[in-house]
Amino acid sequence: LLLHHFGGVYADIDCECVAPFDLLTGEDRIVVCREPDTHARVQAGFRGLPYLLFNGTIASPPGHPFWLHLLSFLPGLAHAKEAIDATGPSVMTSAQLCYGDPSAFAIHPSALFAPVDSSGCRDGDDGPTLSIHHWAGTWWTPMPAPRWRDRVRTQVYRYWHQLSRGAYLDEVTAKR
Repeated sequence: LLLHHFGGVYADIDCECVAPFDLLTGEDRIVVCREPDTHARVQAGFRGLPYLLFNGTIASPPGHPFWLHLLSFLPGLAHAKEAIDATGPSVMTSAQLCYGDPSAFAIHPSALFAPVDSSGCRDGDDGPTLSIHHWAGTWWTPMPAPRWRDRVRTQVYRYWHQLSRGAYLDEVTAKR
């Protein structure tokens, strides 16, 4: 809601600004970058998403209608089993993919805001870097190695996710 009302730049607390954001001055689109490929390979595939948008740093003009579009998804996500399905890159990407105006976004390579992945490896994308995300991950707790039952349950959940949510979320699916 803050980006919708005021516009400006949002950055997670574990993001480090490494260059001036002058590049973004006067931009009338939402400026995001993609997640590093190593993250997208793990998270996007079974969710039917072609890529993941990084939501750790976002620039937006005030009053951009995309934010109201994204908010319309949230009631349908209240009972998601995993946090990543109810917040963050998955929801941001799904909302962007079904938004009526693709020109409303300036989607950059991961180098812009997330040049390294959570293992500290450079993604290989070229381009300017304005901030670095340090992947503190304070929102999740590491889980012990899964037992065979849990692995089977995860596979069933992923299959059900694809069947029940389609290629990506849309407003109708999100409200089911």
